[in-house]
Amino acid sequence: MNIVSILSDGTKCTGVEKGIADYFLTHKDDVFSMSTAELAAATYTSKSAITRFCQKLGFNGFNDFKIEFAAQLQKESSQYSVDADFPFGNSANFMEISKNIYELMEISLTNTYKKMSTMEYQKAISLLAASKRKALFALGDNMAKILSFQNKMSKIGVDFLASPLPLDDKEIAFSLSPADCAIIVSYSGQTNHLVYIAETLHEHKVPYIAICGYLDSTIAKNASVILELSDLEKQSMKLSNFSSQISIELCLNTLYGYYFSINYSENTSKRISVDQATSPFFINSKKR
Repeated sequence: MNIVSILSDGTKCTGVEKGIADYFLTHKDDVFSMSTAELAAATYTSKSAITRFCQKLGFNGFNDFKIEFAAQLQKESSQYSVDADFPFGNSANFMEISKNIYELMEISLTNTYKKMSTMEYQKAISLLAASKRKALFALGDNMAKILSFQNKMSKIGVDFLASPLPLDDKEIAFSLSPADCAIIVSYSGQTNHLVYIAETLHEHKVPYIAICGYLDSTIAKNASVILELSDLEKQSMKLSNFSSQISIELCLNTLYGYYFSINYSENTSKRISVDQATSPFFINSKKR
């Protein structure tokens, strides 16, 4: 039984149980030193609710759960044999480089998947569906990721405002209202320009989704929804952002897929129509 996967799924949890599960996932380093009473206070539940939830997972109680949870997390952390910041050295050959990059991407995807919260993605989809206008904000390498996401969404009739120019995206942020929403992608959650964007949105009461690796970051602080990334990379020196990029791509693709599934038949028809209209291999009989 993979505890992290079960807690992340949450499909068979009640509202109270989902809140407890999310706390376990977002406070992994804290729960091992907490008593049942302390956890109940932190999750605004009761000691009996904590005990029942742990029993539902197959444990005698919270203490048994903590022992197994700690063991699984320890085993998981010991599997990260590749340095996310320096996955290869100056003497590495082709096979070593390819193997390490492959393993790093696999670890990053697994780590991101285990951090995914059903509740947060549901909240994100609800926010996007209810908003009048939608905007995307990112910088550097992440800009390519959000433009790809923008392209996918446009093919099912969902338009996002986005600009690679910093001055333009400031204007976009100022133009949004509480009836709109935004997505900010920032691994550190501390990038100065994007912090400014987040603060502008917060001042204008514009709800936004933060896709970031650190829940205590400035950008995450005022977010309506947080979609957590794999946090294997340090924020200082590194060869490249291999891990965070694949993590961001998984989050955005999952968000797209989840949104697509709401009206699957309709969105499939839209997507096919766009592909046919833009494909060089499609012959429009009306233009013959």
